[in-house]
Amino acid sequence: MDNNNHKVFIEAVQGLKEQFNKKQNELKYQHAFESFVSFEQVVTDKTFKQVWSAKHYTLFAKNLELDQKSEAYRFRANISLAYILKAFGGTKTLKGMIKTNRWPKVNFYPRPNLALNKNEYDFSDVELFERILVLLCQDSPNNRAQADELCLWLTLRLIAIEGVVIGDADKNISQLKIDDIHENDKAAWIGIPVGRKDIKSHKQYPVTQATIEAIKKLKRKGSKSKDVQFLFPESWRIATDKKKTKRRLLLEDKLNSLCYVVDPEHPRLGLLDMKWWIQMSRQSMEVGGIPYLCMANMSNKIRIAQLKFDSKKERKVQGQHLTSLVGSAELKLLRKLQSNFKSYIDIKQANKAVKTKLKCDLERTLVSFDGIERIPTKWKQLFDWFVFLVDSKEFSDLEVPTLYIHTYSIVNRVFEYVEADDMRSLSEENWLDLARKVSRNEMYKASTRTTAISHLRRFYDYLYNHESNVPLVHWEQANLDVHRQIAEGCFVTHGEFETLLSKVPEGSAEWVALFMSFHGGLRCEEIFNLKKQDFDDLERVPVLRSKTSAGYRVIPLASFLDSQTEKGLRKIINLTTKGESRILSDYESIKSPKDLSKKVSRLMAKLGHTNLSLHTFRHSFASLQLMKYFVLIEPELKEHLLAEVPEIPRRVLEGSQMEELAHVFGGMKWLRSYQTLGVCHPSPTDLCDLSKLLGHTSRQTTLENYCNSFFWLQRYWVLKREAKLMP
Repeated sequence: MDNNNHKVFIEAVQGLKEQFNKKQNELKYQHAFESFVSFEQVVTDKTFKQVWSAKHYTLFAKNLELDQKSEAYRFRANISLAYILKAFGGTKTLKGMIKTNRWPKVNFYPRPNLALNKNEYDFSDVELFERILVLLCQDSPNNRAQADELCLWLTLRLIAIEGVVIGDADKNISQLKIDDIHENDKAAWIGIPVGRKDIKSHKQYPVTQATIEAIKKLKRKGSKSKDVQFLFPESWRIATDKKKTKRRLLLEDKLNSLCYVVDPEHPRLGLLDMKWWIQMSRQSMEVGGIPYLCMANMSNKIRIAQLKFDSKKERKVQGQHLTSLVGSAELKLLRKLQSNFKSYIDIKQANKAVKTKLKCDLERTLVSFDGIERIPTKWKQLFDWFVFLVDSKEFSDLEVPTLYIHTYSIVNRVFEYVEADDMRSLSEENWLDLARKVSRNEMYKASTRTTAISHLRRFYDYLYNHESNVPLVHWEQANLDVHRQIAEGCFVTHGEFETLLSKVPEGSAEWVALFMSFHGGLRCEEIFNLKKQDFDDLERVPVLRSKTSAGYRVIPLASFLDSQTEKGLRKIINLTTKGESRILSDYESIKSPKDLSKKVSRLMAKLGHTNLSLHTFRHSFASLQLMKYFVLIEPELKEHLLAEVPEIPRRVLEGSQMEELAHVFGGMKWLRSYQTLGVCHPSPTDLCDLSKLLGHTSRQTTLENYCNSFFWLQRYWVLKREAKLMP
C-alpha cells in the first residue's frame, strides 16, 4: 500500500473508531469498542495489505488475550470483529478497503432454529382458516367440473393439506409438470419446482388420495390441449401487463366466497388473499404439531434431503480437459508432485515434522525435474503454491488429504479457463470472470464449485502477497453465489441391508466397510483407519482420524446393534490382526481409503446395485436414525412406517434398540420416559446429537444432505393432518 492510500485508509479507520466511541454505551456497541482498539493495532501497521487473513486474526486475539478469557467474552469479541469487518465490506464510504479471507468463528449454544416459526397473526385467524379449509375439502369437484374449478380446489388444497408453503406457493404449483406427478407409486407424490427463475430444483411432496383424484381429472381436461407438458393451463401460469394473474384473481375470489359461507359477518371478508392463505397454512400446521422440518423452504432454511427419483441422470464427468495435456512436461511434473502428497496421506497425524518432510520432497522434485524450463509460468506459480501451502502457518491445521485436494481443485476446475501463460498478467476483471465461469459450470455439483472458488481465492491471495503486479480483486463484485439444489439420494433399509450383506464374503474388507458405514455412520477414511483395539468397548468406539475436527468423536456402536448382530461383528474383529494395527492392514490391495471405496463400488456393481456406493450406507444410517428419533417422540408413527416401508423389521423400531437410542439422544431422562410412558419429549437441539454421531459441524449438513427418509415422515403428517381436519 503506497503512502497516499495508507493515509486514506487510516483516516477511514479513525472515522469508524469515532463512531464506535460515541455509541459504545449503547447495547449493541457495548463490547465493540474494546475489540476495535485491538483491530486498529493490527490494520494500521504499514505491512497490512488490506486483506484480513488468519494471521491477522491471530494478532487480534493475542492483543485481547482471548485464549485466557471466558467463552462469553470470546463470543462478544468475535461478534464485534465480524461487525467491524462487515462495515468495511458493506458501507458506501468504506466498501472495498478491506477484503476478508478469514471471518471470526462464532459458536451459538444452543441454536434453536428448529423451533416453531411464529408470526404476527392472531390464533383466531387459524380457526377461520380451518373452517374454510373443511368447507373447501367437503365440496370437492366432480367429473363435470370445469378446469378452472379443479385448478382452484387443487391449488388451495396442496397449500393447506400437503404443506406446499414455499414462497409464492400458488405460482410454484401452477408450474407443475406432468412428468413430476408420480401417482402410480404406493406413496403418491409430486415434485414442485422451487428456487431461482433460471435454475429450478424439485422438492418432493407426498399427496393424499383425494388430491391424486383431482390431478387425474385435471389431466383428462388438459389432454386435448396443445401444451400437454404442464398440468395447469397456460392462463394460470402467465401474467400480463404486470397485473394480477387470472390465477390470483380466481383464487382470492374463491377464498372470500368461502369466507362468506362460513361467516358472512367476519371483518376479514373481502380482504383474504393468497399471502394470508399461505401464512395461515403454516400457522395451522405449527399449531397442529407438524414438525418445522415439514415446512422447510429454500431461503436460508433447511431444505431437507429427499429420495432420488431420477435414476437416469448422467453422472458428471470431471477433469476431462487434462486429456489435452497428456505427454506434456507440466502434467508429468504434476503427477510427480501429487505422488509426493499421496505418500503422506495415510499418516495419522500430519504434524509439523511430517509437513516439513513433505515440503522437502516437493522441493526436491521441482529441482530435479528434467524439463522445468518448458513448463508455462502459471504452472510454476501453481507448483510454488503447493510448497507454500504445506509450509504455511495459516494452513497448519489442514491435513495432507485436504492439501492434496487444493492441488487437484485448481488443476481440474480452474485452469481449463486460464488461457494466459502467466497468472500475473490477469486483470481484476479477468480474475472475476474466471471465478464466474467456475461458479456457473454445471458439469460439477454445487459443493464442488463452491470448493473450487474457495481454493481459487487462496491461490490468488498467495500470488497477491508473494508476486508483484497482481491487482487487488474485489471478489464481492463477482456475484459468485452458487445455487444450492435440494440433495437427492437413496437409502437402504435394515431388511435390504441384511439381504445385501449376506451376499458379501464374511470377514472381507467390503464386509467390514459396509457394516461400519451402515451401523455406525462412518466415512470411508474413518473405517480405513480403525484398529482392533478401538472395538474393545463397543459402547465407545473412537474415531481418531477424520475429514474435519468435528469428525473426531466416540460412536456408541452397541446402541445401534442387536445381540445377534453384535456377536457377528465380534467374530469378525477377533479374526483380524493385532490391536495396534489397522483392521484392514491384512489386505494388500487396500493401501488407501480410495482403494477401499473403489473395492466396495465394484462389488456393488457386480451384485447389480450400480446406484450404491459405500457413502450411500452412511446416508442410510442417518436416514434410519432420523426415523427412529421421530418414533421416540411420536409413537403412532411406528405402525405407519412398518406398513409403508415393509423392509424395516419391527424389532428395529421397538424394544431394546429404541431404549438404547433414547439414551443416546436424551440420556437417562429420555430412557426412563420411554420405558414408563413410551414417548420422549423433544427439544429444538435434539438433532444436534444426530449431527455429532455423523461428525458434522452443523445439523444443516445432516438434514439437507443425509436424511433421505424424511419423505416417509412427511407423508405420515400429511395423512394425519387430513384425518384430523376431515373426520
